[in-house]
Amino acid sequence: MDTNKLIEAVAEFVDAIDLQFGIYLDACAGFQEIHERTKKHQLEFIDKLKVEYPEKANMEYMDSALHLYGEGDPNDPQNIMWHKVTQKKFKERTIKNGINDKTVCRNCIVLIYEFWETEYRNRVSQALSVKRDTILIPIIGDLRLIRHAILHNKSRVTKDIVTKAEVIKGYNEGQEIIFSEKEIYGIVQAVKAAMDKLLRENVGEDPKHRTVWHVR
Repeated sequence: MDTNKLIEAVAEFVDAIDLQFGIYLDACAGFQEIHERTKKHQLEFIDKLKVEYPEKANMEYMDSALHLYGEGDPNDPQNIMWHKVTQKKFKERTIKNGINDKTVCRNCIVLIYEFWETEYRNRVSQALSVKRDTILIPIIGDLRLIRHAILHNKSRVTKDIVTKAEVIKGYNEGQEIIFSEKEIYGIVQAVKAAMDKLLRENVGEDPKHRTVWHVR
């Protein structure tokens, strides 16, 4: 066993998890901010419309207006349109627990599993001098099932999640996969705790080896 390589691999994996969780939190906070900013802008614009176009001074009209992304002045014919959506749909997807929050949540889960499966599981197994298939971590096994459901079952709970998940339980088949910020935090902490256990079992209880998890 190569202790240094094991510690290095686990520490990097935990850092990768922290980064993805941080991006998830940043994104959710950003979505909520622009949601509130959009609503405020709409109300301010309605007040302006009351003067010259009172028939348009209502939220229905504002919701039908477009939210645009592009390059250049949108009034310039040379403008390149990247994306457009009605302000109503924009508010719906940026509201707390809307599709944007759900998507970055699911992306976070998928990436955590992919980081482990495509890189860090190999590095850990090499450091331990064992076959990668012998390294079985229940919480990550659950993430594998959830990842499959996200990518291949339209983010709906599968029978495998109901019957095989060991840590993430309590879901019904067909239910939409939705995790709150608190639940995602719990999943992240569970993966870190599993990494902590892995090192304790192979390296020992020396506290200096355990500064890489940030388990709190």
